Amino acid sequence: MQKFKQAYTNNNWLNASSDYRVKAGYCWLCDSKPKVSWRFLCWNTLNIPKNSFIFWVIMHQRLLTKGRLVRMGIIVDGSCDICTAALEDHEHLFSDCQYVRQCCALFQGREAETPFFYE
Repeated sequence: MQKFKQAYTNNNWLNASSDYRVKAGYCWLCDSKPKVSWRFLCWNTLNIPKNSFIFWVIMHQRLLTKGRLVRMGIIVDGSCDICTAALEDHEHLFSDCQYVRQCCALFQGREAETPFFYE
């Protein structure tokens, strides 16, 4: 609270020329964060809120994959249920899993060589 009080005094919010605004205080307190390029893909008026939230969780790598659950100590086996070849994490689910590569190739109508994410 002391830090905020100093900012209130030092930024001349006490002067009559510039009124204190909650937004200005909040922005100063939180610092400015860099804007990410995918935010408009996630949060726009055309998306369903549920899908936007799931996309946001994926972009922050916060899905409850088996790899995360193993690290948390909730489960013991973290192998991928689809291919059983590797630990299930974001990297594996969205690009490394052979089954996912084949599905992406079928959707695009081409041979399964590389996932479409990396082209």
